[in-house]
Amino acid sequence: MELEEYDLIVVSSSPLMVLEAVRQKQLGKSVCIFDDRERIGGAWYVKDLFGCKNVEVGCHFIYNNKEVYKFLQNFTGKELPLMNPQPKLIISGIDKNKELKSRWARFMYSLKKLLFSDRTLSCRQVQILNGLRETVQFKNPAKFFKGVKNYFKYEPYRYFDKGCGEFVMYVEDLIQKNDIKVVLNSRIRDVHVVPNEGGHVEVNDKKVKFKQLLMSKHIKFDSLTMNEKVDYERTPWRKKHFLFQIRGKLNRPFSYVDIANDPVLKRISDVGPYSDGLENGHCLICSDTTEEVDANNSNEEIKDLIFARLKELNFINQEAEMLNWFVEKFVSDYTPKDKIEELYKDSGGVITSIDTADLGKSLKMYEEPWGNLKP
Repeated sequence: MELEEYDLIVVSSSPLMVLEAVRQKQLGKSVCIFDDRERIGGAWYVKDLFGCKNVEVGCHFIYNNKEVYKFLQNFTGKELPLMNPQPKLIISGIDKNKELKSRWARFMYSLKKLLFSDRTLSCRQVQILNGLRETVQFKNPAKFFKGVKNYFKYEPYRYFDKGCGEFVMYVEDLIQKNDIKVVLNSRIRDVHVVPNEGGHVEVNDKKVKFKQLLMSKHIKFDSLTMNEKVDYERTPWRKKHFLFQIRGKLNRPFSYVDIANDPVLKRISDVGPYSDGLENGHCLICSDTTEEVDANNSNEEIKDLIFARLKELNFINQEAEMLNWFVEKFVSDYTPKDKIEELYKDSGGVITSIDTADLGKSLKMYEEPWGNLKP
């Protein structure tokens, strides 16, 4: 069996993991990145679908924070444009059969019924709602005034001209300029660690030795051994995104929408503007459904439920025609932060991790060590 050795192996090619891989390479370490998909990007990767190139297969936006946008603008060398329209929240109907056990649940039910049933809120207006929610939740009136303050200090959302595919392109350039090896279509199943020393994995008929392994909270290993097999805490995490190619125009133009209290949808994105090759009169919509819908229906049934719901909520007109559809599955295990910290301690620093749960918030968290990285 062929042998390779690295100071650091990185499991996942999400933009955040790549940034840390590049930082470590610039510190003089040998680095290799592994990913089980055919293209880099992690959850932010893009596919060629329906005759279109660079189609986003997830519902994405970037946390609205000035420091985050400044980092991305310095990283890319160009100003991020404002999202148009801005992201919105829709509170879709009231579940009259829902059991309301707590005082908080009864309060939110009454508030939704009075003010927000089938209403659309801007993300700016949501700051007030969050202030009300936290006032009741924490019994602290100051939270309401914080919500009012956030309303007036609201930072509009920005995004890349060509969507997450543009960001991934910059990340690819960074990989090439730093001569980092990337191994795609390769899932690491079994990890063997010798605490305080390093470890090895076997992938593609090769034994790969490492001094450190960088993982995120959403990584699926079949087994982890540290002298003996470790039964560490992890929860199966499954996510599906449905992509639709539709003949017809949007009735309600949108970029990204969170949909609360809906029987079918959780969020949707208009990914057509970010894709190349979309025909005139067609649109591309990415959607994420509720856990109940995912659990109780086949993919074929779900795509029909989504398409019907898009019409019911007036996002597309009644004459719209579904031309193609595709479902992207994300399968991993979720390991809580405190358990990852235990793995770091028990491995003597061999297993390391960064928080990749939210790209924007993580960029703010790691802004200082990544601040000088440029494609």
